[in-house]
Amino acid sequence: MIVSITIKNWMSFKDKTFFTMEAGKEKSSRSTLADFKRFRIKLLPIAAIFGSNGSGKSNFIKAISFVQRLLTEPEKGVFSSKPYAFCFDEKLRNEPSEIEIQLMLGKYVYSYLNFS
Repeated sequence: MIVSITIKNWMSFKDKTFFTMEAGKEKSSRSTLADFKRFRIKLLPIAAIFGSNGSGKSNFIKAISFVQRLLTEPEKGVFSSKPYAFCFDEKLRNEPSEIEIQLMLGKYVYSYLNFS
């Protein structure tokens, strides 16, 4: 289960962008949350991503797919002919992209940080 994702300098994400599945403070739907007492967190069972055209929804999914490919097929590497960095800022074109994902697998939370 995905706990959180942080993206920086990746395609349309210039600044650090944070997405979390942690529940907020609302009380009305508490019974539907996944409760992980060991970590003292409650996670949402489902999430939706919405926004106007060109707001980064597809690039967000591409970032998740990129990390998934790295974790499941590391022997293939991450080589690509197109750059991943934010292309509208000259300074950032040569800087690494950052993607951090926190996953809950079984009894543990794993954090994976990638610089491309």
